[in-house]
Amino acid sequence: MASYEDASEGSRDLLRRVDLAVLEPIEAYALRAILEYEGLRVNWLPIATWEELQHLLEGTESPAEHLVICCHGDERGIVVEGLPPEDDAGVPPPARLTPELVRRHARLHGRVVIASGCATGSAEMAYAFLDAGCAAYIAPDGYPQSALLFLHRLYHELAAGAELAVAADAARDQDDDGRFFRLWSTAVTP
Repeated sequence: MASYEDASEGSRDLLRRVDLAVLEPIEAYALRAILEYEGLRVNWLPIATWEELQHLLEGTESPAEHLVICCHGDERGIVVEGLPPEDDAGVPPPARLTPELVRRHARLHGRVVIASGCATGSAEMAYAFLDAGCAAYIAPDGYPQSALLFLHRLYHELAAGAELAVAADAARDQDDDGRFFRLWSTAVTP
């Protein structure tokens, strides 16, 4: 895992940091360039094993306010079937990160979690992340062609000082793919 600087810096600086969990590398490379262009510090976190994903979900390593999970998804959850077939104990990892597994493993207190994968924005998945302590969860509830334009606009608006709900609304209005994205939070529900 990457090392992180002292979290005692101002909250504005924490907003300038984004953890980028990489389950889908092509999208992640493009998104990293976009986020860095917007002046954000990106913590690049390639996920190579189920254990690394579990560790990331525990949320103890990073002071970053945002966690973006670049992934594929479907109605069953976030696709993780490309991870190695079994851990050291010989137990095969799940094929999907499901709402049940999020509730079991995630401890992401106060963080904003964004999943780019198709159909990862169901109410069940959103409430699983919120139950795990997230301040907000953003993901598509359908099948957009791409999440990149939505994410670019979202972070452009946030970098300009917009509140999360305002930035998400602007990003949703950007193009047809944006309409699939939903913001779920302890303060706002769709």
